[in-house]
Amino acid sequence: MSFFKKLKSKLFRSSSKIEEGLDAIVDNEEQVEDNISLNDEDIARDRARARARARARARARARARARARARARARARARARARARAKRKYSKK
Repeated sequence: MSFFKKLKSKLFRSSSKIEEGLDAIVDNEEQVEDNISLNDEDIARDRARARARARARARARARARARARARARARARARARARARAKRKYSKK
């Protein structure tokens, strides 16, 4: 019988410790929620910054595409010049 009494006392002690721990977690959660204060101005500012970053990324992508198109045009002109030189060189004979 003493075994069951000890077991019962240990179970009740551990459950009370768990309950105390849960209470501490809940209290801490309430304190954290009080410290977080996001107002509409902060949210609007963050959204504006995100939009500005997105616009900057879009401009960078557009510049990269324009550079790629310019390189492609330069390569096409170089090929055309090479063909013209070859045509002149071989057509003289």
